[in-house]
Amino acid sequence: MPHYYEAQVVFEKTFDTKNGPKTKQTRENYLVEGDSVTYVEAQVAEFLKECHDPFEVKIVKESKLIEVLNKGGGTNG
Repeated sequence: MPHYYEAQVVFEKTFDTKNGPKTKQTRENYLVEGDSVTYVEAQVAEFLKECHDPFEVKIVKESKLIEVLNKGGGTNG
């Protein structure tokens, strides 16, 4: 049975305003299938390697989800 983890990533986005550049942090959550927190953190970093904004994987925790249903009624796993 696969394990699912929730990874919270914080991005720092910088944009110009009339008063100069401003940095804003945004949080995004990803659901990742994996065997360990370390593996999931590495998978998220690999997935986001092309991202232009600086990011940090803040939290990785095991999800309470037991199964993911695919479109068409099938399961993942």
